[in-house]
Amino acid sequence: MAESGDRDKLWESTWNAYYDAYYHEILISILAGRWELFDTISKILIALTASGSAIAGWQLWGEEGFKQIWVTIAAIASILSIIHAALQVQQKLENNTKLAANFTNLRIELETFQEQMAIFSDFDVTNYNKTFLQLKSRLKTYSTNYNPDLLSSKSMQERAQKKLNKRLGVDDE
Repeated sequence: MAESGDRDKLWESTWNAYYDAYYHEILISILAGRWELFDTISKILIALTASGSAIAGWQLWGEEGFKQIWVTIAAIASILSIIHAALQVQQKLENNTKLAANFTNLRIELETFQEQMAIFSDFDVTNYNKTFLQLKSRLKTYSTNYNPDLLSSKSMQERAQKKLNKRLGVDDE
């Protein structure tokens, strides 16, 4: 009878780890998307005001009303260029993309692990627990590598939570 209780506890622990991995996968994917948008906008504006595009800007410079628009675009591009470099946007984007992929792989492994527990319901708790602890260790490592930054927000966390609960059919409490 104790073995059945142990199976239930292992199932619950596996579910919790699965939920956490899935949540972080969604959360970090949203964050990576924000960094990607910032990166894309910055690169477009910087390219527009680069030397080749500046010639087109000079053409507009002489036109009524366009001078101020071009000066504003060039100023924004310059500021974005500085911010882009200072915030290490490319590195943040790469790190978040890699971390989201790690959480995706872990989630799939935990999902497969749960399926195996369901298929082989008389599984050896000790062996399965060893495997679970390895998976849980990776969850801890990946979670530690997640560092919320200036593009993170409480609303982003809530959005990730709602998206996950909807995917899993879990009621929000």
